[in-house]
Amino acid sequence: MTTQQRAGLERNLRMLPWWWVARWLWLGEGIWVLYLMDERGVTLGQVLLFESVFAGITVAAEVPTGMVADRWGRRPSLVASGLLTALGLTVFGLAESFELLLLAFALFGTGLSLMSGADDAMLFDSLAPLGRGGEFARRAGRLNAMAWGVNAATAMVGAGLAQVTSLSLPIAISGVFGILAAFLALRFTEPPARGEPVPFLRIGARAARRVLGQREMWTIILFFAAVLVSAALVFTVFQPLATRLGAPVWSLGVIAAAMTLSSAFGGWMAAATERQFGLPRTLAVAGIGAMVALLAGAAGMHVLFPLILLSPLAWNVLHPLVADYLARRAPDRERATVLSLNSMASQLATVIATPAVGLLVDGRGMGTALLAAAAALSVVLATGYALWRAGRELRLAPTWPPEEGGATPSPSPEQEA
Repeated sequence: MTTQQRAGLERNLRMLPWWWVARWLWLGEGIWVLYLMDERGVTLGQVLLFESVFAGITVAAEVPTGMVADRWGRRPSLVASGLLTALGLTVFGLAESFELLLLAFALFGTGLSLMSGADDAMLFDSLAPLGRGGEFARRAGRLNAMAWGVNAATAMVGAGLAQVTSLSLPIAISGVFGILAAFLALRFTEPPARGEPVPFLRIGARAARRVLGQREMWTIILFFAAVLVSAALVFTVFQPLATRLGAPVWSLGVIAAAMTLSSAFGGWMAAATERQFGLPRTLAVAGIGAMVALLAGAAGMHVLFPLILLSPLAWNVLHPLVADYLARRAPDRERATVLSLNSMASQLATVIATPAVGLLVDGRGMGTALLAAAAALSVVLATGYALWRAGRELRLAPTWPPEEGGATPSPSPEQEA
């Protein structure tokens, strides 16, 4: 690696915190569901249907956009992501028809797909050539924590602005943050990739075979998807749940801020939690926390309402750990695609779960819907965890030579414990 390349990677590491925060910023975290219900006449069940459409779009785009990042670079993917996200948020805040709302979700979903996988790959591939790959989980967790922390502040600002203006204005003006993210991404240096370039379509096929051929990879993806579904449901239903418990509109920003701060704390402590307790115990406790959050929401009681914070906490503890686990088992030329497969599985699970929960909400009530979701996800979590432990014990060594693409050798089960 040349001195210029090293300097570029060091600059990436200095700039990534700014980009990581800018790409997640928006003012609608605490009000977007109420915006759809109060200003656009959408029911809560239809909101969950929108969530399903959004997840479906990201499922369709996730792997192809990961392949784009592996074939043509992380930097172009991140620039395009910022531009599409900006456009999607602006259209979402201004849309007055069902068709425009769908277009906004499509733009935003595609923008997030271009970012997903490419972001963690940019961080990992900026660290690894510098001999600092072991810092990934800690850095990723703390970058997520910073982003959630700033998002907590913008959630309160957005709710306060909505209180004195309208629910649509904070959402519409949030597009400026996507423009900022695209500008910052333009200044990144593309990390060097080991291994020969792979034809576009072959990247996806090889990454899929790698994931499906290793039980420890696809089962941890399954487990993480179930945790993410829990977090997605909590983020979607907390606004109507809180208002039913008597919370005023302005307080929704405070609640959203509490949820984002919980997420920030989880990301900040992710690496330390794994060091202290080991990955198996961290997975188990996070899965239990995700289920407790849904049960607390189903109860609909003031005293249990704070327990919904466990779901975003669990998700953000696991996010950098699962990304690190997968990144170390993927070659350079497949890493973004493998990480995108993880995101795709989570979105696919959301596509399946949210319409079912939405129908139950409209037909049987929120409590019954969340209770059913908790029961179903507990089965998935238990099954995924048991299979992951079994596959982990079977693995004795990496299944590819380092020269195939520069994959970091996997630690042994004893090292992960």
